[in-house]
Amino acid sequence: MCASHDRMVIEFGSWRRQQGETLSTRRIGLLTALLLLLAGATVVLPAGTARAAFPAAAVAQLGPAVPFPFDKPPVKPGGTVDVTTLSLQFSDNASSHVWSTGDTITFEAWNPGSRAPLAITAMTMPSVSATNGFTGFTVVPSRSAASPVDNEFVLTLTQPAPLDSNTTMFTFSDFSVTLSSQQPLTVGVAMRGVASSGTPFAVSTLTGTTAASNSADAILARVAGINVVVQTPVVVRAGETGVALNPFTIMGYQDGDIASGDTISLVLDGGTWVTAPTASGVPSIGQISGIGTATLSFTSLAASQASVPLTLTGAVIDIPTDKAEVQVTLHDAGLSSLPTALTLPVFTTRVLGASRYETADDLLYRDFAGMSNLVLTSGTNYPDALSAIFLAKQLSTGVMITDPNSLSPKVSDVINAHGVQTIYVVGGTAAVSDAVLSQITALVHPPTPIHVVRISGNDRYATNDAVDRHSGQQASTVVIATGGNYADALAAGPALYASGYPLVLVPPSGLGPAQRATLTALGATSAIILGGTNAISSDVEQQLTTMGIQVVQRIAGADRTQTASKIAAWETDGIPMAVPYIGLPSLGFTAQKVDLARGDSFADALVAGAADGSQKVPLLLTGGPTDLAPGVPKFLAGRASVVEFLEALGGTSAISDVTLAAAAAALN
Repeated sequence: MCASHDRMVIEFGSWRRQQGETLSTRRIGLLTALLLLLAGATVVLPAGTARAAFPAAAVAQLGPAVPFPFDKPPVKPGGTVDVTTLSLQFSDNASSHVWSTGDTITFEAWNPGSRAPLAITAMTMPSVSATNGFTGFTVVPSRSAASPVDNEFVLTLTQPAPLDSNTTMFTFSDFSVTLSSQQPLTVGVAMRGVASSGTPFAVSTLTGTTAASNSADAILARVAGINVVVQTPVVVRAGETGVALNPFTIMGYQDGDIASGDTISLVLDGGTWVTAPTASGVPSIGQISGIGTATLSFTSLAASQASVPLTLTGAVIDIPTDKAEVQVTLHDAGLSSLPTALTLPVFTTRVLGASRYETADDLLYRDFAGMSNLVLTSGTNYPDALSAIFLAKQLSTGVMITDPNSLSPKVSDVINAHGVQTIYVVGGTAAVSDAVLSQITALVHPPTPIHVVRISGNDRYATNDAVDRHSGQQASTVVIATGGNYADALAAGPALYASGYPLVLVPPSGLGPAQRATLTALGATSAIILGGTNAISSDVEQQLTTMGIQVVQRIAGADRTQTASKIAAWETDGIPMAVPYIGLPSLGFTAQKVDLARGDSFADALVAGAADGSQKVPLLLTGGPTDLAPGVPKFLAGRASVVEFLEALGGTSAISDVTLAAAAAALN
């Protein structure tokens, strides 16, 4: 035994630090192996190697099923998160082991906001089971170097992975994490899985699109101590004065979240308080000071009561001329050791032009500082503009629209202001006429001639194929949407731009020779389908499978607004695995800003795919100008601590003030 120990010390001492691997992970791996040896377990390390390694390929996914469970109250600092299930799924391989004897996964209580271990006071151990008949594993508690308590547990695999084409899933059930009272407020509580070596986790579950990782996070809950709720946000414009705020409330989740004597401050990130609000409810407060400044302050005269609100009514503010959105932030001096600023999203704003062309121009200037290339499509129809997103991403530019027969003055302004040298026109002469091209080449600025490239086909599908194949670049993952309607592809525009996945439009009759040829030319091996079977039939799904293309996900809701909501959830949170599909990882959207577009018309959102995708802003669809529809609140509900402001695309004829205010109210 001593000789074995000596040999292991030498071998573990020769480890090289893997990307993202922590020092504690290496110590945990050594400790786990020693415990296994003492317990009589067999750990076989290949001769001449430091240890076995997971493969480089992404074969593992970490859940739970629903990230950020906003239907549940958040946990406060000092509270306990009860975890029902956490799953770790491996896709087995019949010809090679996806893990080897001695491989470990370390699970650590993790703060996804600070990207650091959670400050916790206790963690109970889970019950663990495995599918596929696998029994070769152990789980032991451990702790990271900076933690005074066990904040980790280690799964050690004492047998190699099964050689089959099945799925082996480990389920960790019924454990809890108790937060320190000094745990900073953050976006959530997570468990992080870190592999001892190799990169088994699917950063992207789409074949060949992104690198694998040695770690993955599973979000379990969110943290908050005090909740701020605005009953109905107001719509404001830059430079407005005398803006009357609607009532809003401050409320603790447990008795005493606001202590007697605490100083509460309400801080504008722009503008000034003109009139102090009247306070009612619990706790009673002292005199409010700070009129004429950006900060109102008052003292709590008693402790707050759980879920009993302090309501503030009648506040009036002035808006600065350089801002179209203003945030009100709460500070509680009783939690001075915590970052206690909580955003109160009381304002919404608009991207508004006199026409769809001016709205498109505002979007372009908002999100693209400069460009030598520009993609141009028709503003009177949708297919070419949706297809153009892939091209715009490849060129790192935005999309503009024009009247088919006359160049939009706003396009001329963009060309002149930015010195655009090449215009890529997507669509045939019926979409953008030769007369428009002549107007472009006749522009005197920039001083060098403007080069115009037209990419088109005989119909919308042929144009879509031409755009997808224009660069000759391959893309292993594609997004499939119907060409018979705009809603699903319109909502997915930001995801298309951010991911760089090409859009393949499919006719109602199903995959035709042109689409098949495009998929083959792109080298597609996986596909995401947008919409239900009424939009893209199950026959298309089968046709893709027959071509050797795996349908990894179908994103569909009960209506277009709910499909858009699920697309936004993919962008921000990811989509969990659900048979027969695998999960999709988040595209890294934060949802600090969310755009709303009219769902029964495409005009104002035609160019939003590139604009929002470049800034990673989700795009939701309403049912109509006065119809919020279910999809918008389905995504926004409970995100008041994340969303800083909402932005409507178009004027009140596209999205009414009442509809916009209702969307903001849905955050709570």
